Amino acid sequence: MSAIARFFRNVSSEMHKVTWPTRKELLTYTVT
Repeated sequence: MSAIARFFRNVSSEMHKVTWPTRKELLTYTVT
């Protein structure tokens, strides 16, 4: 169980590191 918790903790920390595109940029990518 702790391994799963550690995995999710790593994932969440990685998510925060990533610079997510804005909603406007996301729409532009999906349209084109």
